[in-house]
Amino acid sequence: MKGVTMKTSVAAIFAITMVLSVQAGYLSCGKGEVCPEGHCCMIGGGRYGLPICSLKGVSGDSCRPNNQPQDFWLSADPGDEGSLYTGVYTYVCPCLNGLQCADGTCTY
Repeated sequence: MKGVTMKTSVAAIFAITMVLSVQAGYLSCGKGEVCPEGHCCMIGGGRYGLPICSLKGVSGDSCRPNNQPQDFWLSADPGDEGSLYTGVYTYVCPCLNGLQCADGTCTY
C-alpha cells in the first residue's frame, strides 16, 4: 500500500508542476504591466477571463478592423470585487506593425 501512496504523491506533484509551468507562460497585463514586443494585452470572451499578453497578428491572421484598446472593470471569480484593467484589446490583437487589417485579415 505504501508504494501506491508514493506513486500517487509523485503523480500529484508532477501534475501540479505541469499546471504551474503552463500558467507561467501566460503573462497577465492591463494593470501597468508591459507586454513583450510583438504582443498586445488582450482578453477573449470567456466568463471571468482576465487579460493576457498575446501575439499580434501576422499576415493571414484574423483581425478586427478599428479594434481599439479599452478599459474594463473585471472580476476573476464571482466573489471577487474586481479591478480596473486598462489598454486591453478584445478577442484578437491588432496586426503587427507594417500590416493592416483589411476585411478581417492582416495583410501587407
